[in-house]
Amino acid sequence: HFRLSYDGDREELLSGGYDLVLQTLEDGYAEYAGLFGVRLAEGGAPAIEVVLLERGEFDDLTGLGHWAGGAYDGRIRVPVTDLGTEQQRLVRVLRHELVHAFVQEAGGHGVAGWLNEGLAEFLEEPAGAARAAAIERSREKVSATAMRSLKELSGSLSSFGSVDEIRAAYAQSVSFVAWIEHWYGERVLFQMVEGCRDGAKVGDTFKERTGV
Repeated sequence: HFRLSYDGDREELLSGGYDLVLQTLEDGYAEYAGLFGVRLAEGGAPAIEVVLLERGEFDDLTGLGHWAGGAYDGRIRVPVTDLGTEQQRLVRVLRHELVHAFVQEAGGHGVAGWLNEGLAEFLEEPAGAARAAAIERSREKVSATAMRSLKELSGSLSSFGSVDEIRAAYAQSVSFVAWIEHWYGERVLFQMVEGCRDGAKVGDTFKERTGV
């Protein structure tokens, strides 16, 4: 389902890294296709483009700061400096950015920022102890910062001024997604994404599906 591009002079990407990237993406694809109920890059549709970049190239191309581990703009773009020491981070980032591709396919471009980024943060770790620990770290960060309204979090989270504010917005988003999943089930999260494609507000879909 993927086409991988990178600087051909970076030999370390060929020594095991190439297989790691593609296996991570295909595993994520199988998981997310079931959760979102959509499939990409099939039936004649083009493969999902994945580009591995030097850190400086990534920063220049995306305009994002050093805080960003990756980006999705129709292509998955990820900075890689030293694959040998970054494999664990790379797996999380690839899964995170792939979620954005599925959110766009399932919900279009109108999905609220907190739901889009919250789901990406929530799903970047496989279900289990690692995900639970990541969510707990986010909750601790939220408890130490000022809360923003969901309206404030509805746009791009990268638009907040400082790195600390951006990270706090991400932490609040994933904490809220985890709260919804705990009390109302994960299905309503994907239904809210799907509703956006038909122009429904996430709050209206939530109320329709839960009665709350």
